Amino acid sequence: MGQDIVCSAVSILLFTLANALSDSGVEDLDVSLEPGDSHISCTATYADLEIDTLFRFAVIGLELLEEQYPENVEFLAED
Repeated sequence: MGQDIVCSAVSILLFTLANALSDSGVEDLDVSLEPGDSHISCTATYADLEIDTLFRFAVIGLELLEEQYPENVEFLAED
């Protein structure tokens, strides 16, 4: 049961990020939300504070989940 809650937490963070980015109108949004292997990328400038904030929020949440549930979550960020 604990694994289901962790999966749900990761899913809602990623779905929220993907939808928020889509709503913000970013260019080249690429979303793949597959169980066990998801990624989200887009084109943005460093000056785009909204996009940066959205990604930072999701990254913080994913890192916290990874710390609390290392057996269930592995978060890999690409530059």
